[in-house]
Amino acid sequence: LVRIVRTEREFDSLHHAWDDLLGESDARIFQTYEWLHTWWTILGAPDPRRRLFLLMIYQDEILVGIAPFFCETVVVLGPLRYRRLLFIGKDTSDYLDLIARRGKEEFVVDRVARYLADHRTEFNTLQLEDIRDGSPTHLRLHETLLRRGFAGERFLSEYCPRTYLQNTWEETAATFPKSHRNRLLKRMKVVTEEMGIAFEHVTDTASIEGAMDEFITMHQARWNVIGHQGVFAQSATDRFHREVAPHLHRRGWLYLGFLRSKGKRVVGDYGLIFRDECSTYLGGAIGDDEIMRQSPGIVLLMTIMKHCHTLGIRVYDFLRGTERYKYNLAAVDVPNWSLLMYTTPGRLYPIL
Repeated sequence: LVRIVRTEREFDSLHHAWDDLLGESDARIFQTYEWLHTWWTILGAPDPRRRLFLLMIYQDEILVGIAPFFCETVVVLGPLRYRRLLFIGKDTSDYLDLIARRGKEEFVVDRVARYLADHRTEFNTLQLEDIRDGSPTHLRLHETLLRRGFAGERFLSEYCPRTYLQNTWEETAATFPKSHRNRLLKRMKVVTEEMGIAFEHVTDTASIEGAMDEFITMHQARWNVIGHQGVFAQSATDRFHREVAPHLHRRGWLYLGFLRSKGKRVVGDYGLIFRDECSTYLGGAIGDDEIMRQSPGIVLLMTIMKHCHTLGIRVYDFLRGTERYKYNLAAVDVPNWSLLMYTTPGRLYPIL
């Protein structure tokens, strides 16, 4: 049985069922109900071009899969337009995918592909981006859609570097490239010991709102000074992160870290923690030149990595982007994938 969810009211009722399925799947933080429901409420539903197309997959009355899609109408030119299916959470999320109960991936993919084939008149393209490497479903979905008459391809879209943590911080630091290791560790010592800059991990629920306020100010300051808008320049995006942060914190999934100089927060990292992985989502800094010369953002990341060892974290994920500093911290490239499928083979932009 496949049930399609098309209204916000139906979506609102899915929290418990979603959580139960998530616990039996290999889903990541960006596929949690908290992240995707908040995204849809703030960034999806208000746009009249977007409508829910969320598929719930059941076997013997047990929820075994979710395809968190929405349909978006794209204007090409004047009256010419087409409709595409996308993952809820697009653009703000680094890993998206179908959610499938372990051992039921093939069943879920088959039912999703069958439903899409039977309802292909409702959309023209399937544009699924930021699928993590190792996804248990995306290869099957591509192959199954091809068999059902779709055309299209699977391709590498970008990399999300990550560092695999060792048993101790000292062992992890030893994996840093020799050409950078001593310099980085010396800088960490200078900042945290000689300059007396203290690390802070925000855990108090009452402090989350204020900490997010400070972090957003830091992030915007960091990017504005070099002529960029910053992630929070758009009011809807700003609101999304302010609203999702407390939800994540209540589940133990938010990691806000700062460095303090003379009691004032000068560097911040907005991170996410889920299962045995910690990721850095965004960074920010607002401090004097003396502090900034020591690359305190890198020091903060190393300090968080060191803290991760005490939390049982095995992977530190830098998410999308191939900036050099990530590889100096022993990161290795992990690809993200995309699927672009057409309901009508041979037509790049099927016009409605």
